[in-house]
Amino acid sequence: MASVSQPSPSPSLLKIYETDISAWALARRQFDPDSSVYADPETGLTFSTYTSDRGMIFRVAIPDPVPENKIFDTVLQIVSPQDVGWVGWAWGGHMTYNPLAVAWVNGTNNVVVSSRIA
Repeated sequence: MASVSQPSPSPSLLKIYETDISAWALARRQFDPDSSVYADPETGLTFSTYTSDRGMIFRVAIPDPVPENKIFDTVLQIVSPQDVGWVGWAWGGHMTYNPLAVAWVNGTNNVVVSSRIA
């Protein structure tokens, strides 16, 4: 199993950044109607999850209830076969002019995570 390179503290969860309700609304709309619920036994977090036809699993967790008029943390978890090469998440529903989370396995079998904007 690949491990996450520093500075990321956990191989299973990645806190990308603080967000607001609009990002979650886009994520939920992207997942519908193929999404399901996943309860992570290690963290106790409940995720909305989507599995692609290539076996990539995207999970997003937000607080419940969502704080009204406040910034809150969002947790993104991506599980992907190593042979995919790289995998990404566009927080705005499409790649251009939106925050992106991109991950890949490097030559030393460590997961590299990068926040970007295209």
